[in-house]
Amino acid sequence: MANDAVREIMADVEGLWAGLDEIFGSFSASDWDRPHGADWTMATVPFHLSYFDRDIVANGIEKGPDMHVEDIAARIDQLLPEIGHAPPTLIDNHPEPDYWYPVPGEAPG
Repeated sequence: MANDAVREIMADVEGLWAGLDEIFGSFSASDWDRPHGADWTMATVPFHLSYFDRDIVANGIEKGPDMHVEDIAARIDQLLPEIGHAPPTLIDNHPEPDYWYPVPGEAPG
């Protein structure tokens, strides 16, 4: 199961980079200077993508199929400040409701 998940992630990353190679290969010299967001240019995009692929994906695969999501999340939290971004603030978009829906055969909690 875990090896299948790793293979799926690797295939996804390879597919992403193949698509990006095609896009980036079509750029003229002036295209690389175009803005991308508030702080980046198109020239910085491959760097940032490869940085995360190496530190998140490749290092995770290197750890083996038993890598933990918590390790990946901790590494992302560590990397974001290194590239000038604050770690995300987690928001619970699905809080527990303060009401109870009865389930057949289940007593109220």
